[in-house]
Amino acid sequence: MVLPIRAYSESNRMQKQEIHFDTTIDIGESFVRKMLEAEKRIYSFILTLVHNTNDAEDLLQETAALMWVKYNDNQDIKNFASWGMKIAHYKVLQYRQKKYSSKIKFSDDVLEQIAGITEKINDNLEERYDVLQGCLKKLNEKDRKLILLKHTKQLNTKSIAEKLHMTVASVYKTIPKVHDILLRCVMRTLREQEAK
Repeated sequence: MVLPIRAYSESNRMQKQEIHFDTTIDIGESFVRKMLEAEKRIYSFILTLVHNTNDAEDLLQETAALMWVKYNDNQDIKNFASWGMKIAHYKVLQYRQKKYSSKIKFSDDVLEQIAGITEKINDNLEERYDVLQGCLKKLNEKDRKLILLKHTKQLNTKSIAEKLHMTVASVYKTIPKVHDILLRCVMRTLREQEAK
């Protein structure tokens, strides 16, 4: 995109100059894409520290605004969500100083420990989620549909039975079996990854 900008020349007369802003658009698209992917993790992280959805949403907005300001200098970030959680952590510290200045509160050291543990848990959950997705792909089609209807669509057992043309009793029997298959697959895959 090219925008004309007026600037004074040496003779103080107005002349038009053209400045190109196309890299800003690419940076913005990159930021928005990464932020959409990381937003739930960052919000969950904030919520574990403030325990109030309204405050967590406000802090997420403040975090996103600060991330946008700092993103131009940090485009080569390897883990965007972790970077966002670090920024969110500082926003939470500021929030706590304002909100709890006269109330009993956790010390900043305790909050630091909680933040560190939560970040490790979030990283671990992402790894386990990826492994679970791989294990789901290994299931036969009927078992995969059953699990997805149960956990993604959150259908009750009767509705699952109707959709998959099964009896309610067989759905009740199959769900724990498939859960067990998935658990064993996830645990085996995680052990194999740790051994590498």
